[in-house]
Amino acid sequence: MKRLASSIAATLLAACASAPIPPNAPHSVDAQRIAPWEIHEDCADILDGDRIDFRFDATEKVDFDLYYREGAAVIIPLSRHAVTADSGVFEARIPGHYCLAWKAGAAGAFVSYHVVVHSSLR
Repeated sequence: MKRLASSIAATLLAACASAPIPPNAPHSVDAQRIAPWEIHEDCADILDGDRIDFRFDATEKVDFDLYYREGAAVIIPLSRHAVTADSGVFEARIPGHYCLAWKAGAAGAFVSYHVVVHSSLR
């Protein structure tokens, strides 16, 4: 795991402002605009054993992190730099408020993504 290793983590000041993604309910966003050098994130409250199933496509290269906080530290178990697409399933071993974050470069970007939090207990 990386601690404060990403450019996204270094610029994060607060957790997601929107409501968390609910468990076991597909969550899709089409063509989310991200202004140049800005960040868009979507978060979920995760229990031990929950799986975050995600995929995304971007019109320009973006940095992508899946992270959570542990006290004052930002823990980034998954990080991608300068990508236009990615997908995967991340299984959490530590409960917490996990966020998926995309940071655009100088060109900005539009990101479309699909996330499902598969709950192990709910």
